[in-house]
Amino acid sequence: MDNQLSDMIQSLSLSSNECRIYARKQLDSWLDSSLTLLRNTYNEKLNEIDQLFHTLNEDLEIYKQRQLITITRQKNNLLNQEIKQLQEQLPILIQVKNTPGSIYDLEICRSTNIIDRPTICSILRHSLLQTEPVQSYRFSSTCRAMGCNSKRDEILLYEKDELILYNVNGTLGGSVSWSTMEDGFVSDITWCSILDCFLVLGRMILSLFDTHLYTCTNIQQVRGSQSHYLIALTYVEQDKSVFICSHHPIETIRQYGPLPEWNLKNTWSKDSLINQDDIGK
Repeated sequence: MDNQLSDMIQSLSLSSNECRIYARKQLDSWLDSSLTLLRNTYNEKLNEIDQLFHTLNEDLEIYKQRQLITITRQKNNLLNQEIKQLQEQLPILIQVKNTPGSIYDLEICRSTNIIDRPTICSILRHSLLQTEPVQSYRFSSTCRAMGCNSKRDEILLYEKDELILYNVNGTLGGSVSWSTMEDGFVSDITWCSILDCFLVLGRMILSLFDTHLYTCTNIQQVRGSQSHYLIALTYVEQDKSVFICSHHPIETIRQYGPLPEWNLKNTWSKDSLINQDDIGK
């Protein structure tokens, strides 16, 4: 028995090369799969480069048109610096970022954000810095109302069931929920300096939005109804009054004040407004 076991041990040999051949076949299979993956990834990234090149061409044309329109209203030295920077980056506008030896970290990207298409924040910021409208843009947004506090460079937007506060530098300040079911869609928003808050007019209620505490306080003296919605408001600093327009046939326009009190000072009906001339007589 021991001799037989010894013979078996002595017969163990790698001289047939079978294991080496088997391993090489496995390696060849890995090479074929890797080359296929590499080629597919390469072709995908080629398509991404072509698509980004097309997008950059469109963005560059939009950027050129925007700058040509506003060139007389901007500081030329700042614009010159931006154009020079863009000229230097044009040859390398598309970059390929990757980790050496990896095919999973490839990223096709642009090297600059100078010619990025305008966002809603940049457009609002641009409009605040101009004395005249320069260009308008269309967005797929449910934004229904907007108010601006130019002294603090703040913009309040009504989006779906939220009041969202933005700074004109593009940063998000914060948001609070708005009960559309109870208070109705927001019809109008305006800044009130004497109360240091935004006046937010829903179809059913007037609310004060505190930008420091992010709270909304309803004004009980101002109410709408299912048949007579509140639709617009304005604050007149000289009179310390708020004027609110509604669908009510008798109280089409109401005047409240002097703030901070919410006394109903005056009302105008639709008929009286139509029959009066420009000086109210």
